[in-house]
Amino acid sequence: MLGGIHRVAERTGQTLAMESALTSNASLRGPCLERAEINRAVADNKVVDEAPQSARRLARGPTRARVVDKAPLRTWSAGGVNAAGDTPPELELPLFEIEDVRSAPPAAVEIFKAGLPRTGFAFKGR
Repeated sequence: MLGGIHRVAERTGQTLAMESALTSNASLRGPCLERAEINRAVADNKVVDEAPQSARRLARGPTRARVVDKAPLRTWSAGGVNAAGDTPPELELPLFEIEDVRSAPPAAVEIFKAGLPRTGFAFKGR
């Protein structure tokens, strides 16, 4: 029972969180998506198929950068945008040494010049 309303407030604002708490309205998929309480909803009968696909998508992403991204997001959650802006840049410096960071920007430029949609890069985790 306890522990969730502050997370709703973080995502949707205090007013919507308070409305939810005071009315005890069950959140439905549509409104939750509209208010950014969740980023995606999957039908019950599709969860078993969707879960491995989501895991593969995450695994193909910039795995080394995730560690660096978590620090300012945690700081933002606790102290706001200004606090997150004060996250030490030293956390990011090691990323500039890895192959993924050196290869992604030139690849993005080529994709842009070709007029293609940005679909993602083949991150290698090194």
